[in-house]
Amino acid sequence: MMAGFGVMPDAAGATLPDPATGEINGTIALLLWPVSPDASRQPLSAEGCEVHLTLSDSQTDETRYPCSGWFQPPGRGRYLVWLEQGETVSPQTFITFDYLRFRGLGQTILMPMRAAGWLRVDAPKTADGATVRVLSLEESAEDVRAFDRRVPASQGGVTVRVPAGRAIAGVFDSTGRARALSRPVQVKKGTTRTVAPSTPPNTDVLVSLVRRNHKHADACRSSIVFPNGSEQPAEATLVAWDRVVAVWYGLKSAEGRVLVDCGPSKFEKEIQLARFKVITIRDELH
Repeated sequence: MMAGFGVMPDAAGATLPDPATGEINGTIALLLWPVSPDASRQPLSAEGCEVHLTLSDSQTDETRYPCSGWFQPPGRGRYLVWLEQGETVSPQTFITFDYLRFRGLGQTILMPMRAAGWLRVDAPKTADGATVRVLSLEESAEDVRAFDRRVPASQGGVTVRVPAGRAIAGVFDSTGRARALSRPVQVKKGTTRTVAPSTPPNTDVLVSLVRRNHKHADACRSSIVFPNGSEQPAEATLVAWDRVVAVWYGLKSAEGRVLVDCGPSKFEKEIQLARFKVITIRDELH
């Protein structure tokens, strides 16, 4: 992400609003604008572009604003934000908003846009606080968080825009434990893929580890070692700036040991497996 102040036209003539106009009721307003993904960060047309915000501690209730104008979030707080426009989407990032006194310049944040498609998740409606979640498995050389979306399961099936590439989806209870997972699918630019997360006939395992050491690991090896010495590598993995994710499907053993090795950072845990269940492990990578 890149924040800046100023009027920056691109070759097509896209011009950002004057930062001196970035004020609402005497306090600083925000402008999130789409730019090219290359190093030039050339401003793009904001036509059809929307800003999406969710509170960082819930990430389910979205508020939307047009990219073409100054705005302020619904209230003070920390928000997850990203842009969506046609067949493109930006990475996600966090911002902290407060009603700061306007001192002549609004805050402009430039968001690089990348190819996107849509993932439709077929899931039953529930009213118990469950969520449908989508996670992009595409890794980035930049320091960006994993791209994920959360929608209340009370809506049933949902369709969300995601970065082009591999993605998975799941249904999670109100505490963040997975009830059902899909297998990874390839989402192509401008197309829609459909998945239907299902309860496993044996055991699925989802491991999500927070990264405190944000230096990019050369590689992470994720596997489950069984009592007989055999080893099962993860079928879906993601190494992002903020977390490491690994998923296994259809495990039949009664127990095993999860190993995630990212060079200087490692995680290890003994687990008991159970049929018709997704084992969810959330921890830190030390």
